[in-house]
Amino acid sequence: MKIIYLFLFIQISTFAVDSGGSESSNESSVFEYTRRISETIDSIDQIKLEDFSSRIEEISATLEKYFEYKKGVCRGEFSTIIFKESEDSKTNYKLTKKEQLLCFRELKALQVKYINKIFKIRKAYLDFMHEKRISELKKVREGALDEVQRAFQTSSGSNKRKRRR
Repeated sequence: MKIIYLFLFIQISTFAVDSGGSESSNESSVFEYTRRISETIDSIDQIKLEDFSSRIEEISATLEKYFEYKKGVCRGEFSTIIFKESEDSKTNYKLTKKEQLLCFRELKALQVKYINKIFKIRKAYLDFMHEKRISELKKVREGALDEVQRAFQTSSGSNKRKRRR
């Protein structure tokens, strides 16, 4: 799974640097990557609670890298490739204010979605761990009560024997 996330991060980094390729393939790969990030966020609440710790670290690291990269794009720290309708006409170009606003809105929507999903899964995990600890505590209590009961049964049985003599 780590390999997949590494591949996704490398792909977005490569796209940011690469200015070659066909218009439709580059354009679709950007949208495809954003779609995969959105699907990753959607899949957060499907994580098995037993695997929570390791999986959530992987996903969070990948998403945090994406968010930082996307912030840079939205701020205009990177040139972006704009595809025009004419064949092979590509220009390196900074985002306009309107495009930056749209970029930040998309980023905000993804981050809000991520925060809400991560809250739900963390709450479910805490509930899961709480129930697990309560169950363990009940077992410890039952064991202690059984031990006390056996100790008194044994001592009261030996006391009765001593009295009969």
